[in-house]
Amino acid sequence: MKKKTTLFAVILIAGLAAGCGQTQQEPDLSAAEETEQIQEDGVQDGETVPEGQGGDETPAEGFSFTDVADREFYFSSGAGGWYTVLYIHEDGSFDGHFQDSNLGDTGENYPNGTLYCSDFTGQFTEPEKVDDMTYRFQIESIDYLRKGEEEIRYGVLYCYGDAYGLEGAEDLYLYLPGSEIAGLPEGYRSWVGYYDLESTEETELPFYGLYNEKAEAGFSSSTPVKEPSLAPVWARQIEREVSAAQAEADRLEEELQNAAAQADMNEISGQIYAVWDNALNTIWEILKENKDEESMETLTEEERYWIRRKEETVQEAGAEVEGGSLYSLVVSSKAADLTRKRVYELAAEAGAPMDTQLIYDGRYFDESIYLYWVGEITDASLLTYCEILIRNVTDTSFDFTVNELAAETDEGPEILSGTARIQDNGKAAVYEGEEFTLTFHFESAPEVFPKYFTVEGWDKLEGKTYMNNNIPGHESG
Repeated sequence: MKKKTTLFAVILIAGLAAGCGQTQQEPDLSAAEETEQIQEDGVQDGETVPEGQGGDETPAEGFSFTDVADREFYFSSGAGGWYTVLYIHEDGSFDGHFQDSNLGDTGENYPNGTLYCSDFTGQFTEPEKVDDMTYRFQIESIDYLRKGEEEIRYGVLYCYGDAYGLEGAEDLYLYLPGSEIAGLPEGYRSWVGYYDLESTEETELPFYGLYNEKAEAGFSSSTPVKEPSLAPVWARQIEREVSAAQAEADRLEEELQNAAAQADMNEISGQIYAVWDNALNTIWEILKENKDEESMETLTEEERYWIRRKEETVQEAGAEVEGGSLYSLVVSSKAADLTRKRVYELAAEAGAPMDTQLIYDGRYFDESIYLYWVGEITDASLLTYCEILIRNVTDTSFDFTVNELAAETDEGPEILSGTARIQDNGKAAVYEGEEFTLTFHFESAPEVFPKYFTVEGWDKLEGKTYMNNNIPGHESG
């Protein structure tokens, strides 16, 4: 259940939540106090103005949506495990995501709980100046993806609906940083850490505030996401989706590490998977709206392959503990891990500036062997090639084995094995051996699929390009 609480001073800049709460109930605190009617300033009879807001409504001169296009707006209690995240673009369009999970709302086909979620896009009207620190606008249009639908995935019931915090909105107020906190509506202050004015030393709002007056829902902005990027708006949107999912998954991973009961572990692992699965679906919809038809056809084929491999891998993992108490934990954890990696991969292929490079585990082989495999070389009696097996990829290293194989039989001895340390945000890795040092250089172009790398430091491996075998793998960096 969603409840207002006394929050920390700046609300949830990176820590999103997906905890408990079955229904989207209205908050139970009293409404903000109404102020006197200001008829002479353009307010109609009977219309009220929230505290701290008044003055002539003139076209915005000191503020435009460009000022907040690099911000993330969050609406959350900070304690209940639900959140709405909102992104406003330079032209006044917006998009975002809501989710609220109830681990206790289970059924025969969804033992891992229920996730209430919403992905939405829309358009705001032009902002009107209320006073030097306040602007007002409305929602001109809003569209919800899959509203009213339900589905079950990996033991979680997904219910798609409205976005909590935006429902029923009439007037939305934007408060500039530096706004006098004491003059803001109580209905807004109670959501962003300033309900009790006597307990805070701050007097001015340190962030942009967004207030849905009718629902008494208060959003706060984060600091700028990154330095200005040349990536298109939709690619930056994908970047923010990934960042939000990673922050929430990190929070849940900490809960998982501290959980003592197996039932709690099972539930939290299912929730982590839900975070990544929802991010994947959101990113896919963004790609469909913005990529050209030919690119999406190629990407769709890759996605179908990935889904098949994921299903097989998850089933294999579950089969090892089927019927045991660890089954839900193992299945959800494996599904979450694979889905997280796919989320990062799609973000990279979309050109989102993720500051990361995908590194796959699996079999990499000298691509020149294709000349034999496709029949351009017929006499392979003396032809050999090297394959490099990469496994146990982490954020800092991976293990590898080099095999020298006969082309006719694809069999041969192991000639080297070791551990390489990842460098340069995952774009390179170094193995320091007794006789030589190897440097792996990974393909940096994010749109390339599958991924390639080259190796320098040993003549047996140099001068060749090694490609993977389309095995879904790991990200690093």
